[in-house]
Amino acid sequence: FGLESARDLPGLKELRAAGLLENRPAPGAEALPEPQTDAELHLRQPGYGTSYITGKYLLEETLAEVAKMQEKRGEEFTLKQFFNTLTSLGNMPISLGRWELTGDSKPVRNITKSFRTL
Repeated sequence: FGLESARDLPGLKELRAAGLLENRPAPGAEALPEPQTDAELHLRQPGYGTSYITGKYLLEETLAEVAKMQEKRGEEFTLKQFFNTLTSLGNMPISLGRWELTGDSKPVRNITKSFRTL
């Protein structure tokens, strides 16, 4: 991509300013009463559970890669520092966070390979 890090992606600042990189409820969700059970929550948002499982996997994969990189450099790895650094990046997809933390843009390139011009 020719970018130093994920923070250099064009339009990122504008997307954040427009609120498009924030978590927001689905349209109309404010009018519904709070779900009383997990099942009710998952029925309203079918991808809810699987996104947690996928996110957990990607986060653990990133954590392991960062730990290995720091170990190779002879640096001490701590979960506190990892999560402080990760959260300092802001609310972004974990693939972009991984790129920022490891310098490996391959996961992002794999995603963008499937893009087609409309």
